[in-house]
Amino acid sequence: MIRKYSLPLLTSLLLAACGETGQQVEQSVAPPARPVPASAELIAGRYFYLADAAIFTGCHTGQRWPVAQRAAAADMERAFRDAELAPGDSMVVTVHGEIDVLPGMEEGTELPHLVIYRVEQAPAAIDCPVPVASLHGRRWELTRWHEGDAAIPASSPWLAFREDGRVNGFSGCNRFNGDYQLLNDTLAFGPLALTKMACRQDDMGTERRFLSLLHETTGFVQTGDELTLMAGNRKLATLKGVALP
Repeated sequence: MIRKYSLPLLTSLLLAACGETGQQVEQSVAPPARPVPASAELIAGRYFYLADAAIFTGCHTGQRWPVAQRAAAADMERAFRDAELAPGDSMVVTVHGEIDVLPGMEEGTELPHLVIYRVEQAPAAIDCPVPVASLHGRRWELTRWHEGDAAIPASSPWLAFREDGRVNGFSGCNRFNGDYQLLNDTLAFGPLALTKMACRQDDMGTERRFLSLLHETTGFVQTGDELTLMAGNRKLATLKGVALP
């Protein structure tokens, strides 16, 4: 009986008979999907990444959270970079994640963070409107601390946003200026330069608190002439807008 062999099979049989083995062909295997805990939910929102920090804003709630640098955070950053968006753009995505309270940037603080366990769709073709901000042309004066019971001093801190990305103001003791980034629905302040005035102890305490608050800010809520600075979904302070001359 004559048996017919295909050429690849015949070759492997000959190599085996000679005591040789052929090289295995490498196959591309997709990485296994990251595990998702039962507590995680499917969340749609806008993701923005800048300078080693990421912000996620829910499409349906408008809540903002810093993204925890763990689990699938690196996968999300990679998808954002691969999208090659225009400077300042965010990306609409759907992810499996959950909110967890984690240490903030300031020592001794805690903030709600979004922990991303799996990136489902990036970008995602869903309706996720971008709020329009109108922070320019006003001087925003501090009217309320949302944490602690400190009174607002008579000479209250204030700040003003310029359309060229610069911010200036008064921190309760010194004047300051620096950069800010208003990108879609997120707000972040860069390093601030201060004058060096000799001030009362109370004023210096106000200044430290106000500058720390600006450093924590990741977003805002504006209602008419009221501006509330936010860290995730935590309110930091409310300021009242006064039109500049």
